[in-house]
Amino acid sequence: MVSLRGRFAPLLLLLVALLPEDSSQAALSVATYNTGLMASSYNYSIRYTPTVQAIQAATEDVICLQELWYDHQQRSLAGATSSNYPYQYGALDISTNISTAPACNATQLSGLQTCLTTTCAAAAGASGDSNKAYVCVVVNCTSVYATIKGSDCERCMIYESAITNLTYTFSVCGGAQTSTTGAKGYGLTYGLRLLSKYPISNTESRELSWSPLMLQRGFLYGEVNGTAILCTHLAPMGYAYVPTIPGITTAAEENLNQTLTILAFMNGKSANLKLMLGDFNSGPAGTSPAAYTAAFPNSYGNITAAGWTSAALSLGCTWCGSTNTMAAAVLPVVNEALDHIFYQTTTTLNASQMSAAYTINTPALADSLSDHYGVRVSLAAAQPSTSPSPVSDGTRPQGVHGLLVLLALHMVLALF
Repeated sequence: MVSLRGRFAPLLLLLVALLPEDSSQAALSVATYNTGLMASSYNYSIRYTPTVQAIQAATEDVICLQELWYDHQQRSLAGATSSNYPYQYGALDISTNISTAPACNATQLSGLQTCLTTTCAAAAGASGDSNKAYVCVVVNCTSVYATIKGSDCERCMIYESAITNLTYTFSVCGGAQTSTTGAKGYGLTYGLRLLSKYPISNTESRELSWSPLMLQRGFLYGEVNGTAILCTHLAPMGYAYVPTIPGITTAAEENLNQTLTILAFMNGKSANLKLMLGDFNSGPAGTSPAAYTAAFPNSYGNITAAGWTSAALSLGCTWCGSTNTMAAAVLPVVNEALDHIFYQTTTTLNASQMSAAYTINTPALADSLSDHYGVRVSLAAAQPSTSPSPVSDGTRPQGVHGLLVLLALHMVLALF
């Protein structure tokens, strides 16, 4: 004779399968912060340690950091923040030893020396403008530039502003580095690092189109607790653009090209919540809490047209020449909203459940910690609907239907 347990077992399994899924999303806080830590940047030597300390003390679940260009910066920060952020991802594999080989080889140095002492001898002018010398090499010594483009040698030249001083170039970028002399390493980082308190899965890093003076651009991708997260830093404005990409003639077009690339990438990801964090160097004009101007508005318009919303606009500018002392030293009259946390959700989260209020700064310094303000967004846990609703995925009942399933399940269990 078949027991009650055996008779009702298939029904029990069916009812369990019909139980409504928990539609809540675990609370998650994320931040983006452009550290501005190029060694040639304003007050780098006194800002580096306080910046690391600020990140050590951060409470966000996930942080997207930009402008950690150097190999040794990524390694140092990873070690300093590992107890607070045990899960980290970057394009550079820091599990390997830092390279102590010369950044530039003999062939690269020889070609640069010839170009900079002949064709481009006067390019830098009396002020020794390294950008002008660099552009001259790119435009007028194409075969020489081809030997360094995208290499450790080019990154050393840019990061150290070494191209106008051949003696310095040969000693810093052409000399062997050792641990005793402080090897920096010039491996490809895109200047990006993703920090998390929770495991990061399905990680990817990809290069974006980039031109000289724009530095190598790319993005990091990972998934944290089911949330798809992209971390990036797109091409800036304010530089003498050197066209080297077919069909792209301006910095605005390059930023747009990069923007469209990351939008296409994220469109291919299926997640209930998608986030794009970083310094996009684009944003709209606004008036609150103070006036700020548009930056690469076509790029920003394409992002919003694709269904993405910036959660940070209530903060106003993030590059604020009017209030940020470091930004004011570069562009004192410019206020722009460049740093964003873009979100794209289904029904689990909506804009009313998101808030933004964050700056990484320290009053202990006479100057701002970076030329950018950071942005934080807290994602509140969504609550399941209390009213009846249609079946969300064609198989699992919601609301009253779910309650009926629970009552039926209770009746079946009572039979055992």
